[in-house]
Amino acid sequence: EAIKYISNSTFSLVLLDSGLGIGAINLLKKIKESDTTASVIILSNYYDDYIVRQCKSHGADFIFDKFFEFGKIPGVIDQIVANGGTANYYIN
Repeated sequence: EAIKYISNSTFSLVLLDSGLGIGAINLLKKIKESDTTASVIILSNYYDDYIVRQCKSHGADFIFDKFFEFGKIPGVIDQIVANGGTANYYIN
């Protein structure tokens, strides 16, 4: 259902929880296919090299460990808004 909604919508910013498993990667792919300018922030409790590689390879702009880096998200959102709704850099 989320993929159908994403296919018919545009976004400036998407917060996506990698806890959705492979569904999160599929959603990330669809978001970037639908709108390459959408900034995507991935939140993960399972922050490892595999997750980071998968997210990067499918266009995630930011990946944060929910436990250790959750506090960084408001600042990143402020930067995206200040940049006109798009991310022009990647933070790991």
